[in-house]
Amino acid sequence: MNKTFKYALGLVFTLGTMTSALAQDNFPDAPENHWAYEALGRMKQNGLLMGYPDGLFRGSRPATRYEMAVAIHATYMHLKNITDGLASAIEELKNRPGGGRDFDPSAINAALAQLRKDVDGMKGWGDDIASLKRMASTFEKELASMGVDMEAMKKDMASLNDRVSKLEKNALPITIHGDANFLMMAGGSTSNRFGIGVDGQIFGANGPNAVGMENDFSVFHEAHFKIAGTNDSGPKWWAVMSIGNLLGSPTYGSMSGTAAGANHNDEGNTDIVFDRFVVEFDTSLIGQGFNAKVGRLGYKISPYLYQRPDATPYYKNENWDNHEWTMDGGVFGFNFGSAKLNAFVGRNDGRRSTGGVDINPMMVGAIGPRFVVGGPRPVGLGGGTTIVDQTLGFNLSLPLGEKGGLNLAYLLHGSRQSGLNRVHVFGGDLNWDFGMIKFNAGYAQSNVFQGSTSVVTKQNAAWHAGFGYEAEKWGLNVGFREIQPRFAAAGDWGRIGMWWNPTDIKGVNAKAHFSLSENMSLWASGQWYSGLGKTGASGMGTADKVSSLKVGLDYKVNESWNAMFGIENVEWNLGTLGALNGKPKERWYNIGLGYGMSDNAKLSFLWQISDYDGKATPGFAGRFTGNLLTTQLSIKF
Repeated sequence: MNKTFKYALGLVFTLGTMTSALAQDNFPDAPENHWAYEALGRMKQNGLLMGYPDGLFRGSRPATRYEMAVAIHATYMHLKNITDGLASAIEELKNRPGGGRDFDPSAINAALAQLRKDVDGMKGWGDDIASLKRMASTFEKELASMGVDMEAMKKDMASLNDRVSKLEKNALPITIHGDANFLMMAGGSTSNRFGIGVDGQIFGANGPNAVGMENDFSVFHEAHFKIAGTNDSGPKWWAVMSIGNLLGSPTYGSMSGTAAGANHNDEGNTDIVFDRFVVEFDTSLIGQGFNAKVGRLGYKISPYLYQRPDATPYYKNENWDNHEWTMDGGVFGFNFGSAKLNAFVGRNDGRRSTGGVDINPMMVGAIGPRFVVGGPRPVGLGGGTTIVDQTLGFNLSLPLGEKGGLNLAYLLHGSRQSGLNRVHVFGGDLNWDFGMIKFNAGYAQSNVFQGSTSVVTKQNAAWHAGFGYEAEKWGLNVGFREIQPRFAAAGDWGRIGMWWNPTDIKGVNAKAHFSLSENMSLWASGQWYSGLGKTGASGMGTADKVSSLKVGLDYKVNESWNAMFGIENVEWNLGTLGALNGKPKERWYNIGLGYGMSDNAKLSFLWQISDYDGKATPGFAGRFTGNLLTTQLSIKF
């Protein structure tokens, strides 16, 4: 729109000196290679240029003063219509009802995007309007002879710049954007055996029967609408509404835990939830910078202290992969120079969707081992015994010069249930940059109470330390960690095969990557742990071992396609309890493809083959050799 106006002014200003014809489609005497070819087409369509009675433009002929007046008036009227139309469109959107049967978020979003584009396009019109005013004054007699009301035109021209400025500053009431996702999952059995995923769920099954992909087939759908206000002053607000059939399904449930043993072909009912509804503002308090977020919001600190596990390994979406716990409450930030203290409080339980699904329920407070040889092995995200109803926390971020930082936290989780009803989690993380080498370390501890009585204060900590090195084409990270058997923070410190947030282990972990070429890279990660052998709490002795190795190759085929090949292998060596020993193995082969359909649309495929053998070890299921195909289409708008 603004290009049409600017081209119009440019042609009006130079109409008397143009030396060649312009537009083939619009005027027969115009060549297609002229610099203003496209502009002439738009100008004729908008009524800015009419040509001569014989249909020719006659670009080489100097324009008369009368012809200049015609062009000036046409440009003025076109600009006036634009500003009038935009003002009306904005008012119409402001007065449009926000709900009911006719509510169409996509249509409103498209209209808002176009209006914002049009209003933004008017920036910089001030000089051009001033030039148009001067030209109108110069050709006043010719305009008057055409019947133009010059007094009205002068009045309009005097206020036109103000009108454009007001439209430019007029913030549209809301913006809407988000994403739509379609996930297809099809599982097949092999040798009449089910498959099993890294989340402990079964595929290639229809009830008790081993089936192929045509029978174990499901389609999930989900859309997220982020709605935000556009006011320039005062508190800001935004919300995220999710609609789909993943929330509440046995496969993905509440998006904070996996349902081990469930079938991947189980879908949920279409459900709706506002998983975010936030009001935020900045101000000062007692002379210090202060900001606040209140409403339904998310918060995380670090993996060992407060971070929601990514319980959706086969579904990729920013809304659920952000590792934030959802709560109804507030986060209040205080700035002390370069340091910042966040205090947050909120409800973690009872935030339900229209279908009754609680969003991200949190469990902490394990008092026994999470792994017991001969007993139930924790497949998926389990182990806690206390359902958290509310959380009060403090998080201090303290920069240590330009090289590092210290992150400290103290959290109080409370529950209304009988028995264990309070868990205190505290600790911190340290990061330091030595240049080529980066160091990180951390400590966390979880104390469990029943009323005011301490129940768990020993064997309930986790600590880790590691170094990382990054070169031009390769990188390496090596670390050591120990996670005691009664550690039970609401964190996300990884998995070993299907064992999520493992405890009662200590050992070494490492990651490495190497660029083989501009389009190809090789990566690997490994974990080698043994049991802690803690008296009265451990299910793993110091002689019990578990290792995990992942190796993968990423290849960029071209600008649109990329491929991935990988293998994950987990091996156990258990023998602490005599006859209850064994060497179970877990293995998954992965082949992935990604296709970038556009800047806002991506199609991805994953074919996973499972090869799991419990080796008749108590606590480990038997044999799983099925395969799983997932296809996900994600579109951002």
